[in-house]
Amino acid sequence: WAGRAALGPRYGGERTGGVPELPESLDPEVPQGSSEGLLAGLVHETLVASGPDGVPAPGLARSWASAASGREWTLRLAEGAAFHDGRPVTATGVARSLRRFLRSGSPAAQRFALTLEGGLAYRTRGSEQVAGLVTLDDTRLTIRLTEAVPLPLAPLSATAAAVTGASGAGAGPFAPTASVPGKSRLLTAFGAHLGGRPYLDQVQLLASPQPQSLEAALQAGRVGLIPRI
Repeated sequence: WAGRAALGPRYGGERTGGVPELPESLDPEVPQGSSEGLLAGLVHETLVASGPDGVPAPGLARSWASAASGREWTLRLAEGAAFHDGRPVTATGVARSLRRFLRSGSPAAQRFALTLEGGLAYRTRGSEQVAGLVTLDDTRLTIRLTEAVPLPLAPLSATAAAVTGASGAGAGPFAPTASVPGKSRLLTAFGAHLGGRPYLDQVQLLASPQPQSLEAALQAGRVGLIPRI
């Protein structure tokens, strides 16, 4: 039930899930538990998805092409992609999100920084510039590497590499609409999602730290399922 399973199989309705805890922040980070991973899959979108055998599949970037013997990769963003606040996803915003990712605690960010031009200096705060991130226009971004490596775009599928807007808004299938800190979170279908409108109208997550309480809520019908990630 990792995010995408909430997209079917029919339009309408609400699904309620019981989770052990609910993080206060929705900022893209390295998931510390099943709840964070679940929320990230519902709220956020990455440039590429992780396909079979780790081969990147289209995400916010719908296509890409290589040059310079595999040391340059130009990604083209999905046409009409938008954040939950209605603002468009642009290459400038993507570059900003990747700079945030480079300084995150994600092992994928460390791997990306080692091959990206200027990436390691930026990650270690030796520089505020990243020569390897070049915006060509609103829809295209070029990534320049120090050397050709296998699966160079794979790190961009990491949860911490999710693309967010200037206000922190995500671009995933569900937009956060209401919350009671530490207790519940309500998410509403995002009609402008690049994969199309989710089938469910809403997803509600209720937190209960005790496994017995979650099972009791499931048996009583207060929650419809307990996500297993």
